[in-house]
Amino acid sequence: MTDMQKFDDVVTLRREFFSAPYPADSIVEVKALYTPQAMIEIEAIAVANA
Repeated sequence: MTDMQKFDDVVTLRREFFSAPYPADSIVEVKALYTPQAMIEIEAIAVANA
C-alpha cells in the first residue's frame, strides 16, 4: 500500500470478497508502485484443475 491510513479500507474489502478462514497476506507501506495511480498491489497464488 502507498498509504497505511487506508488499512481499514483494505480490511473492509477483504471481508467483502473473502470469508474466514482468510487467506494469508502481507501488508506493507511503500513509497510508490509501478504507476502513480496505483495505491495497492495484490499478489496471489491460484490453483486450477487441469
